Amino acid sequence: MANMQTIEKSKLITCIIPKGEGINIIKMLKDEKNMRTANVAGGRGGGKRGRLEVDIVSVVVESDRAEEIFDFIHDKAGIGDFHSGFMYQGKLTRSTVFTLPQAPSKDK
Repeated sequence: MANMQTIEKSKLITCIIPKGEGINIIKMLKDEKNMRTANVAGGRGGGKRGRLEVDIVSVVVESDRAEEIFDFIHDKAGIGDFHSGFMYQGKLTRSTVFTLPQAPSKDK
């Protein structure tokens, strides 16, 4: 079994945005910031506006890139615009880097 690589200084960035927009943020993180890991989950809740459905984007990032990635998501998701969403970040004690094994060639 391969050794697991861990990151000691990392942050979790969480962004709650309108349903259907999460995958776009993930694609931009990959294409423009070379981020290889992120999650999108759906959720729903309620408040003064009634019930609503949202995408919840979660990104684990090394601490030295946290502000850069936070600002990028904030800008691309339009956080701060009316009814655009909410985001926050917090420290993680430790996170694990998951990598996929090399895919076998089609010749085999």
